[in-house]
Amino acid sequence: MVMGSRGAETITLLLDPEGRPVAPQPSWVAESQIAGDRYTPPVIAGDPDENVVGLWSRALPGGASVVVGQHLVGPGAADGLVFELAEPRPAESRQIADLAAAAPDVFLAVWGERGWDWNFMAWQRFRSDGTLLPTATHEIWVGGKPRVAVSGDGRGLVVGECREPGSSYAIICAQLIGPEGELLGPSFVMPRVLGGDQKRPVVAVDGAGRFLVAWYEQDPKGKNATLSIRRFR
Repeated sequence: MVMGSRGAETITLLLDPEGRPVAPQPSWVAESQIAGDRYTPPVIAGDPDENVVGLWSRALPGGASVVVGQHLVGPGAADGLVFELAEPRPAESRQIADLAAAAPDVFLAVWGERGWDWNFMAWQRFRSDGTLLPTATHEIWVGGKPRVAVSGDGRGLVVGECREPGSSYAIICAQLIGPEGELLGPSFVMPRVLGGDQKRPVVAVDGAGRFLVAWYEQDPKGKNATLSIRRFR
């Protein structure tokens, strides 16, 4: 399944194993509270029970935005319900970033919220029908534009861009979280190579249950860049 946006609409398209579109063709998500075309790119994730959920950020009148989701494939998906994962905050920009399946019909959403001189990451566990699940800790002051992956034992690793105190350069920070969303130890940062901005982190889990984090880093003058990969248990 692929998911994207066109103007103020979000579209999903189902593909067969050969990459050919299949029914439904296409599935348009109805939205009634759109203010312009201010969408962040949608993301999708599927669980072992063949539930597929889409998630994106929806603009609201007055400049606020809110994280919303929709059950796209699986029992009950035909209802087309669009649900909100958090209350909108009028003075802040909420940017949906990533989504992962944590267990059968349990999904973990992460997003960044950014103000003029700060940003932080938040997460929420929920079911495919939009039911919010208890999340022990759902905010940490480490960075925006997060990505998430969940291992087979239910632990998650959230990575994102943040800034060191007193520095103008972005660094990649990370936080391990437990099966209930709780913090597992303090947050930590990736090592520097060139000394400039670290950007665009991605995270995945290998066959042995280890987390892999990749990002690129520019030199302070922005002329050279390097790709780094680190592995964590």
